[in-house]
Amino acid sequence: MDSQVLAEKTAEERGIVQRKRKRKRKSELNIGEVEAQQYHSGIIKKVTNVHKDLISKAIKVGCIQDKKEYNGSPSSIKTVENKSVCAEGSSAGQFIKVDNNMLARQAANIRVGDTSLTDVCQTLAPPTNSKSAIRLEMSTHLRLSECVNRVCSNDWSRPRLCQIDPETYIIPNNSTFLLSDFRHHKNMYPRTNMEKYDLIVLDPPWQNKSVKRKKMYGSLKDEDLLDISMEDLAVPGCVVVVWVTNRLKHIKFVKDTLFPRWSVTCVAEWQWLKITKFGEMTQDINSDHKKPYEMILIGRYNEFKPSYKEWTAPCPTNKTKLEKECFKIPACDGKSGITDLCGEGISNDEDPCEAIGATENKKKEFGSFPESYVIISVPCALHSNKPPLIEVLKRYLKDDPRCLELFARNLWPNWTSWGNEVLLHQHIDFYELG
Repeated sequence: MDSQVLAEKTAEERGIVQRKRKRKRKSELNIGEVEAQQYHSGIIKKVTNVHKDLISKAIKVGCIQDKKEYNGSPSSIKTVENKSVCAEGSSAGQFIKVDNNMLARQAANIRVGDTSLTDVCQTLAPPTNSKSAIRLEMSTHLRLSECVNRVCSNDWSRPRLCQIDPETYIIPNNSTFLLSDFRHHKNMYPRTNMEKYDLIVLDPPWQNKSVKRKKMYGSLKDEDLLDISMEDLAVPGCVVVVWVTNRLKHIKFVKDTLFPRWSVTCVAEWQWLKITKFGEMTQDINSDHKKPYEMILIGRYNEFKPSYKEWTAPCPTNKTKLEKECFKIPACDGKSGITDLCGEGISNDEDPCEAIGATENKKKEFGSFPESYVIISVPCALHSNKPPLIEVLKRYLKDDPRCLELFARNLWPNWTSWGNEVLLHQHIDFYELG
């Protein structure tokens, strides 16, 4: 004991900062951890069953590569600039873990540490309080300072390269964006009821220890989200989608505090399961620290529910055997229906062709979200880049919906996007120009 005290004094005299030792747990799990474990246990069972059924059938129809086929195959080694990518100590004929997004990761590394967008959002204020002054028609050459805190839009028929000094970005056609700090997010609020939105997707920068430690991006307190006025943004019946981390605190906040404050009724809890190109989960699903899935909470504003809508689509009778097979992949249980490779669901008592609108003028209930749903995809290499949801959600929306994404890092055609890094993933470094 005396030697330890002496060592600490010596370290203080030398100016060495002593690391605090982690205290050993007195008990295995606290009350909150037990509650979280119970909550996720049901999700893990469901996601595991979906993954097992879907991937096995996807491999059979050739939609997923079978990892076993790469053992001993020279094609298992990917090359970049004619150089083989192998792990240390591996041979050229042995399968090695391959980066699914090599080029995307290389591009992401180029932009690592680039805070130019967030920095300018923090320093510049809106030009005036006039709503007409904070709107700007896009052109192919702009100064970054011109775009900040102003709603920028275009009516182009195709995407264009835009020089927003000093960088170059790809701007989608018919896209609208607001690059601003959260303090000025209300600049994008619609001026009339006709401009309000039918779909609002949020991917908030939730607080967590990993983000705080790595300083990857700024985060918001949960209570800050209460400042968003859903009344000013959403039409009655608007679908509100919130991406949430697996931390039960954030999930309960959205369901018990945020949605009620917004007059939004939670109608579904979905999951996005991240897999490799071989169909394996990206992390151990039983890990207490990081799981391979993320939560998607879905609600409807003002509890409004239209009765029915006319919904027709051609029957895929001309599809190949492989394509038709994709419509017959079973989901996790008998209640959730059939799930195809894109994560779309239909009821078990319907024929696949009938279910996707084969019957002319068939009426489908508008807004009946399945409570349980799993979307499976290979994640992008760019940090926190979520898969687009419009193809999955459009069956629950009216035709040509007005769509808004909050806390966005990229743009979409015919969407409005807001965030303090809304142009980040539109940078030309992330694209290969044809």
